Amino acid sequence: MTKMNLFQLEQAAATAGEEVARLDGEVNQALADVTTKKETRKDLQEKLVDAQERFAGLQGSVEKAREQQRSKFKSVEVEEDDPKAKKVNAYAQFIKDAMSGAPTDANLSKFNQALTANTTTAAGAQAGNGNGEAFLPINVSTELIAEPFQNNPLRDKASYSQIVNLRMPRISVEFGDEFKALADGEAAKEVEAKGDTVTFGRFMSKVRIGLSDTVLAGTKSGLVDYVNGALVNGVSQYELGRAFATAPEVGEEHMSFYSTENAIKHVTGADKYIGIKRALADLDDAYIDNATVFMSKSDYFDIIEKLANNNATLYTAQPESVLGAPVVFTSKATSPVVGDFSQYQGNYDPMGTLYEPYKKQETGINYFQVTAWYDARIKLASGFRIVDVDPASK
Repeated sequence: MTKMNLFQLEQAAATAGEEVARLDGEVNQALADVTTKKETRKDLQEKLVDAQERFAGLQGSVEKAREQQRSKFKSVEVEEDDPKAKKVNAYAQFIKDAMSGAPTDANLSKFNQALTANTTTAAGAQAGNGNGEAFLPINVSTELIAEPFQNNPLRDKASYSQIVNLRMPRISVEFGDEFKALADGEAAKEVEAKGDTVTFGRFMSKVRIGLSDTVLAGTKSGLVDYVNGALVNGVSQYELGRAFATAPEVGEEHMSFYSTENAIKHVTGADKYIGIKRALADLDDAYIDNATVFMSKSDYFDIIEKLANNNATLYTAQPESVLGAPVVFTSKATSPVVGDFSQYQGNYDPMGTLYEPYKKQETGINYFQVTAWYDARIKLASGFRIVDVDPASK
């Protein structure tokens, strides 16, 4: 006979309970009816006793199966004395408190280690990444958390920070007046036009993560893994969408490479291949060694198809060997953007982040909602070029 699972046992116990209630009613009705024969009453009472025994037995089996399931979940969890487990458990409890409506602001210090985001400002400058994992609990990001649902390639190239009211110099290194060589460069002219300080503002980003009861009741590591996978995916797509927006939201124009507000220089070629080559050649020496091309795969395939001319070799070549610089693919790049992407900086305000429950009344789905405050600035537009195509260009 096939072993019954917990659900089947619970269903059987519920059916047995209904049978007990029905027989109990019939026994009482027979006792109250003076015309009922003794044999009938005895038969009903025996059936009631039998049903009660079956119900009690099934209830015991249900409790045993539940205990086995609880033990199984506990075996999956990491030991409480493990420092990693403590951080994960603290963060999981933080999520559950937020979902239950419990105040979380007062408890932020308790979860400081689990929730502190990376504050490294230079991409990849030190252990802990510093490459924009601003919404990943830094102490568990490399140990437990799964990859985002959709990759944000900008995070591997741009700079990120998490500093309140961030202000930073437009140029990190300056020279004395006697060193005149830089005075006529594009960067120097840009600083003179825009000022020597970059100031970051605060723009709201809301990310909602649907949480079912089974996810909340599951393992703590599973809960943290699920929430952070969705959270990183959500905020990183905000970042990518704003950086390559062709029609930015009002007030957010400065975040987009394509915005006229940033005045990034356009370089034109007869096709995208020639345009990208010209854009790379047009960059100052200070940027060229760290230059990357952000473009769509469809644009790249068009280049390969034109260059290959029925030669299959180019289709297997590395994009960097074809274009002369590392290539990053994103469908958001409607026109190729070439440059030193460390000159693009995203900053989160850690003090303004809110964690709270949210429910869509029309669907009844519960969400773990995070409200973040983010801004991104192009520190030096002279470090970038946008590629345009004009077949008449020479």
